[in-house]
Amino acid sequence: MNLLLILFMMATEAPPPIVGTLCFSEGRGCVSTSGTRIEVAEEDSDRLYVWTSEDWRSVVIGKLDAGAGLIDLGLPSSADKQPDVREDRRTLRLSVSGQAARGWPTDVRFTLVESKEKRWVWTLPAGSTRGEMTVHLPVGSSRLFLGAKRHRTEMRPIRSEGNLSLGQVEFKPLPSISGRVTRAHEEEIVPVAGAQVMLGDGKLAATTNEQGAFRAELSEPDPNEMMVMSPGLSTQVVLLERLEAENDLGEIRLESGVKLTLEVNRPDELRSKSVRVRLLRDIEKRYEHTEAAKDELQPGDETIQFSDLSSGDYFVIFEGEQDFERMLVLVEVRNDEVTRRVEIRPFRLEGTVTLGDDRVSGGKVGIGPHGHGQTWRAELPIDSEGDFGGVLWQTGKLFAFVTLPDVAGGMLVATSPELGSDPSKWPISFRKRLIHGRVFDVESGAGIEAVGFRLQIERADGVRSYSPVKTAASGEYEILAWEDGTYDLIITSKDHLPKTETVVLTEVDGSRSVDIGLERGTDVTLQLVWTSGQPVAGATILEGVARDGHNPERMHSADAAGLLKLRVSDGETRLLYVIPREGSFAPVRVTASSSTAERPLRVEIPSPAGSLRLMVKDVEGNEATGFVVVMRYNGEWIPYPIIGRLRGNRTPGGLEFLGMPAGAYEVWALKPGGGGRQPVPNAPPAHPPVRVGLAAGGASAELTVVQLP
Repeated sequence: MNLLLILFMMATEAPPPIVGTLCFSEGRGCVSTSGTRIEVAEEDSDRLYVWTSEDWRSVVIGKLDAGAGLIDLGLPSSADKQPDVREDRRTLRLSVSGQAARGWPTDVRFTLVESKEKRWVWTLPAGSTRGEMTVHLPVGSSRLFLGAKRHRTEMRPIRSEGNLSLGQVEFKPLPSISGRVTRAHEEEIVPVAGAQVMLGDGKLAATTNEQGAFRAELSEPDPNEMMVMSPGLSTQVVLLERLEAENDLGEIRLESGVKLTLEVNRPDELRSKSVRVRLLRDIEKRYEHTEAAKDELQPGDETIQFSDLSSGDYFVIFEGEQDFERMLVLVEVRNDEVTRRVEIRPFRLEGTVTLGDDRVSGGKVGIGPHGHGQTWRAELPIDSEGDFGGVLWQTGKLFAFVTLPDVAGGMLVATSPELGSDPSKWPISFRKRLIHGRVFDVESGAGIEAVGFRLQIERADGVRSYSPVKTAASGEYEILAWEDGTYDLIITSKDHLPKTETVVLTEVDGSRSVDIGLERGTDVTLQLVWTSGQPVAGATILEGVARDGHNPERMHSADAAGLLKLRVSDGETRLLYVIPREGSFAPVRVTASSSTAERPLRVEIPSPAGSLRLMVKDVEGNEATGFVVVMRYNGEWIPYPIIGRLRGNRTPGGLEFLGMPAGAYEVWALKPGGGGRQPVPNAPPAHPPVRVGLAAGGASAELTVVQLP
């Protein structure tokens, strides 16, 4: 056989077929396949499938209709051919990486969620995590969740337009906590061996060794607190805020435990029943309190005891069979044994809700103790006559959040008179005043239903509230404006320019009609990337400063590929602040000519370089409290709504900003004036700043707080 014939036969030999694995029902019923057209048994219902190639470089997901028996993968039949072009499919390219200190490489679980009924799941083996993967998926919006053991779950929003490249998805490590537990013994500080470190959900995280040391890796979601306990010693609550990969909590000192005895007097009808008793630790500056202990007062019992308590203020919550059979008692525990007498005295509450002169029909009243944060809350239904009530245990004043059907607006809140007499009356009445109108397209005059409509209310006393508002198909809306104050109607639309309308209502004002016309503007697309070229996935983008001085006017979010589409008017410059989830930030200016449909505006975001540590003192040199920090970065003023959303922690005597970009910083420490209600300024203060340059590894500075007028 001559050489030409051999070469011809080699050239015409069919390429080996593509092999892989086809799975239905989230990894069950998997079979090996060969080729790009796969015959399967027909079934009477629709089925979701995931096909993975033998080398895990290609994944095809889709839906097989009921009665169908053929799956066409739409892949090339050989390496030198292109995939079939299909209108119902697009591609998603990505690679993954993780932390060797957390056992990388490890298996990666992918979950693509389009809706509650449509979700595809597959697992990439640890040995196949190198290199790029291409996922062929149906057209449509979805969310991709990626999970790896001992790493944080990553999520990428998948928008419906075109093919996407996510670049490298880097898994962040789950946080670990460590520390050392000690106690005072005679005149020495000694370690506590065998102490239990419990998370807020009651799970045991770690036990201390002979040196009192512990270390634990946490799971998602991040706990916001932990408890350290040992028999005979006080239980110590440790707050966990903005956890990093490694968190050294330092020394945790346990005191001798204190015993609390409650002597409970209750009527005969309650003596035959058990009563649950919970102990909440009052944590300063926290709306939700920590559950320190719980027990049950048995039928016939008159006392209940709690041991091993640390000094502090506690809320004792007594709970009966009904949600509104609740009673709170505040108890102070110091260094000596405490005995407290408590009386449970039920009474009937008779309440009414009116809107103007009319009784409301339907809805509910959420009640709880006034002025004690989230201790207990119950809901009472409002009947068709506007009445609500029941047999309550809590005397004194209660607060109420009223929810009415088909009523939009701010929070309907009320405070009760002193309750406890049997019966106790509580009439709740709201002024019937409306802000109403229509949201419409300026060019066509047509009403707009699909808008983001956010209401921000600032009362005359400075209290603020926020709520969403719905528009009808015709664009009409209606807001109950029962309170006097300033109403900001904040409108966003993907097809229009954002707009804010402000309405000020005083005691003499009646209802107000406000029509809101939206202009179309020009599309601008930003492509956010790190200096390495990888997309800044899911970054938060803020712009403007709301009236309260603490929130932005508008918030946006980049997609999984770091893309953000905005509407901008001709000649307008929009100033945005990009805040990636991984740290760092960057101000960006955008105009209508910044990009075209074919050429997005590429914006490079500096990588996190280090921490900015600030020690803040008052004019006498003592540690300052109640301050805020404002700053300029490379000459660009950074408003407080952006600073308040940067990653950071309060530290003893100061504040630490984590993962900040390298550059020149000018910082001020301010204490708001006007009884704390005056917002911090949104322009640089008149007095000189402290200047500090930040490079790799971080920087430190010392500030003196200045009181605002």
